[in-house]
Amino acid sequence: RKEMKRNLLQGQELRVEARGEIGDVMEPVMALYEATWQRSDLRLEHLTPEYFRAVLRNMPGRATCFLYWEGDALAAFNLVLHDDRRMIDKFFGTNSTARRLNLYHFSWMENVRQCLARGLRVFQAGQAFYGEKVRMGSRLEINWQFFTHRSAIVNFLLRAMSRLVRLDRMDPEIRNLMARVK
Repeated sequence: RKEMKRNLLQGQELRVEARGEIGDVMEPVMALYEATWQRSDLRLEHLTPEYFRAVLRNMPGRATCFLYWEGDALAAFNLVLHDDRRMIDKFFGTNSTARRLNLYHFSWMENVRQCLARGLRVFQAGQAFYGEKVRMGSRLEINWQFFTHRSAIVNFLLRAMSRLVRLDRMDPEIRNLMARVK
């Protein structure tokens, strides 16, 4: 708790803006997304500006982009999805100011504040950075993915491959967390 309070104090100079449309700030948002994507150890998808526009456009009232401003400079963004029960943290992007301002912790607590203000009972943290999320009170849940292919041969090969290509084998942070649980 002490560390969290200290982290939140460092972010007090930030201005938080909730938006349903970000066309006028798309360039800095994408620069933050790109910087975050480049720093990531595990790179899944590479999103386009149209992805962010489409999510906000096609999910009015259910998708929000929180913008974190340090003065006139955009320091971070956080795309979240929500309904009447849950908020899902989809994408967080920042640059080198993240550590100095403890933006990750600050945005986490802003998401919690938003959940409380909206009466949402569940906050679902996004992918990656699992160790810190567990440290901040989240719990990991197994996410099963089932698939089948129309071709029996392809289906057999995919099934064999799925035993080798597992996230806990590809992501060292998940592997370490799972080892602690066992």
